[in-house]
Amino acid sequence: QKNHKQIFKDILDLDESKDENKSQDEILFDFTVCNPPFFEHLEETGLNKQRANNATESELVYSDGGEVGFIKLMIDEIKQLRLYNKCGWFTTMLGKKSSIKAIKHLLNKQKVFDDIF
Repeated sequence: QKNHKQIFKDILDLDESKDENKSQDEILFDFTVCNPPFFEHLEETGLNKQRANNATESELVYSDGGEVGFIKLMIDEIKQLRLYNKCGWFTTMLGKKSSIKAIKHLLNKQKVFDDIF
């Protein structure tokens, strides 16, 4: 994404579909897969010396909360763009076990999601 504050907008561009033969109600996605930036600060990326790290800073670091902040942005954008009506399953990888509790809390606060955990 050109704008790091957007995840789905312009990728799952449901308002301006390139397929002019389908209505917006006909454009559905089975699932999305995400490998978010795990870290909030670049210094965190070098903590495990046994792993090679050839990724760029923008692939590794999301300064607005690391992976929890990135996934919060995903949840907010899903709700704002009403993607829960367009996509059957949203998936994301987590790099830190400590993020699970915060992510569960974020998901359970949302009224649009059901069958979560």
